[in-house]
Amino acid sequence: MQTTSRFSRRFLPLVVGVLLLVLTAGFVWWWAASHYGSAALVKHHFVDPDFSSVQAGSTASTRITNAFSAYEGGQFSQAVELLITVSPSDGPAYGKAQILLGYTYLRQQKYNEAQEVAQTLLALRNGKVRYEAEWLMVMSHLGLKQQALAREELRLLQSDSTHTLSAKQEALLRDLEHPLAQLNLP
Repeated sequence: MQTTSRFSRRFLPLVVGVLLLVLTAGFVWWWAASHYGSAALVKHHFVDPDFSSVQAGSTASTRITNAFSAYEGGQFSQAVELLITVSPSDGPAYGKAQILLGYTYLRQQKYNEAQEVAQTLLALRNGKVRYEAEWLMVMSHLGLKQQALAREELRLLQSDSTHTLSAKQEALLRDLEHPLAQLNLP
C-alpha cells in the first residue's frame, strides 16, 4: 500500500505539469482562434457599407434605398429580393445594387455568392466599384477560410501603384501576416 502512495506522490508533479501544459495550450488555441481565425477576422474587419447618399428618383434607386433599409433592419432576404431586380440596364444603380448585394451575402455568411458578386463587379471595369469589389473578394476569401488567398489579394493591391490600401485593408493585412493567422484557424 505504501509503495502505491510513494509512486503517486513521485509522479503527481509530472501529472500536474502535463495537465497545466495541456490547459495552457488549449487556452492559447482558443485565444488565437478567437482573434486570428477566419470567422474572427471577418467579424472584426467587416464594415457595413454607407448607402445613405443614394438618391431616390429612379425605380432602381428606390429599390436600392428600400433594400438598404431592409439590410439595416437585418432583413437580409428581403434586401436580396429587392437587389436582384436591379439590372445592368439601370446604369450606375446596377453597380451600387451589386455592392449592397455582396455585403448582404457577407452578412448572411453566403461567401460563395458574395465572391460571385465581386467577380461581377470586377467584370464591370468601373473604377468607382473596383474598391468595393476587391474588398468583397478579400472578405469572401476569409469567410471561406482561404486566408492565404485573402492575404495574396491584399498584397497584390498593395503592390498596385494605382491603388492605395485603406486603413481597414492595411489593418487586415497586418492581422493576416501575424504568425497566429498563418495557422488557418477556424
